[in-house]
Amino acid sequence: MILAETPRRKLVTQLVTWGHWFALQNIVVAIIIAAIYILNSPAPITAIGNLYLFTNWISHIGFLTFFGFVILILPLCYLLSNAKTVKVISSIVAASGLALLAFDALLYNKFGVHLSIKSADLIRDEAQTVMSDFGWQQWSFLTLLFIVWFSFQLVVANALWQRVKRLQKRKLGLPISSFFVACFVISHGLHVWADAKLYQPIVKQDNMFPLSYPATAKTLMSRYSLLDIEDYQQRKALQFDQTINGINYPIAPVYCAVQNDQKVLLLGLVNGKISGS
Repeated sequence: MILAETPRRKLVTQLVTWGHWFALQNIVVAIIIAAIYILNSPAPITAIGNLYLFTNWISHIGFLTFFGFVILILPLCYLLSNAKTVKVISSIVAASGLALLAFDALLYNKFGVHLSIKSADLIRDEAQTVMSDFGWQQWSFLTLLFIVWFSFQLVVANALWQRVKRLQKRKLGLPISSFFVACFVISHGLHVWADAKLYQPIVKQDNMFPLSYPATAKTLMSRYSLLDIEDYQQRKALQFDQTINGINYPIAPVYCAVQNDQKVLLLGLVNGKISGS
């Protein structure tokens, strides 16, 4: 007996394929938007720091976007039987999410913070100040801007849907997913090493991207004698001591002329008493 694929199952398969390509398109857009974080942060001075920056940028933003797709869009492909409704809702979700990412990037550029509960008071005060000067022209412009952005998402969604059968034949899922997984593993592996070594070109990038929680393994490494936790705490205390960092040493060696015909008096303080030689 030949088991034919039901229309409902065929539609779900096409929607899931479309959804993955729609997510990939938005991952690329999100990565471009996230370049704002990089352009407004000090550039790493080492090759390893730049490698971590690149892999963390690609993997973290890609993961956030794909996670949003899995949570908010993928269930629609199984629950709704109308492809047009799925495309419209997905376009609204994608437009809103990327607009939120752009707002967070601008907030980080101006204040150095991300959207969070801690920054809620700052955002509220700033929003009240800005919105008090808003007129109907500004609100109309923002509304038009979102409509244009939503329309772009809808155009892309329809274009991908029209080509979904051809996209199903392309075996690009494994290479693309392998690239993002490789970036994810490299970035977190480098951060584990940098966190143990207190390697500043990498560690100082911890708060660059939103919702960033890089991997650390100090407890695990100390358990297998790969890291002396006491030595680590001492090095961390010295490295992040503001009083020590504030000391300015001469860049070039300091020399003084020695004259053999003159006596030199050396004073030293030992146990609260001054002694000379």
